[in-house]
Amino acid sequence: MIAKKVAKAPEVRDNFQALAAYVAGARDPGERLVDLWIVGCDAGSEASDLDAAIAEVEAVRSRKPAGANLTYHLIVSLRAGEVLDGAQLREAERAFAGALGFGEHRRVAAAHGDTDNFHMHVACNRMHPASGKVHSPWGDYRALERTCREPERRFGLSADLGMSEPVTPKTSSVSASTGASQRRTHPSEMAKPQTRHPIPIIHALCSGLALSGVRRRRTWPRTALSAALSCGDRT
Repeated sequence: MIAKKVAKAPEVRDNFQALAAYVAGARDPGERLVDLWIVGCDAGSEASDLDAAIAEVEAVRSRKPAGANLTYHLIVSLRAGEVLDGAQLREAERAFAGALGFGEHRRVAAAHGDTDNFHMHVACNRMHPASGKVHSPWGDYRALERTCREPERRFGLSADLGMSEPVTPKTSSVSASTGASQRRTHPSEMAKPQTRHPIPIIHALCSGLALSGVRRRRTWPRTALSAALSCGDRT
């Protein structure tokens, strides 16, 4: 199981209605809508309530300035040949939403099938329904990585190593017949779900915070060296 945030390109306008319609439509070639449900909306929780739920979300979001990024798009993808039923999908979705801090937020979720990888989309409204505060998950890629492990165990899914997990014989799930003893992800993952979104997959794997951390580690030795040289000049 792999879970990723789909980053929005800066030039793309935030649009919960369009994302919810895409999630509900399974519009990519060959895709089929397997299940759809709504969480946290007074309008209802079934597919037939989608239009009313979107209107409810948009009414709440209208209180924020135009152009604000108020949507979080999550994709959870399984290994080829693996699927979850309706109850399992909802349990997994609740776990991911809770881990991200969206447990009380309005959400539209759907599962798409007839693709290389069975996958689930979740469109989250980042505005809290009571406080109106916009929630931005901190370190979300770590939370998503940790949350994948429990559904894998509970539902008997193949385990995929996360970015921060060591590759060991115990945790590696690659069979010897593949010709590779270890890997961190299976290469076919997310191929279909990502086709409608222009963000490269590496942007989903690494958050801006992680990237800035890499830059800080690269500059630290030079700063320390400069300080050492300065001390030498004063002696």
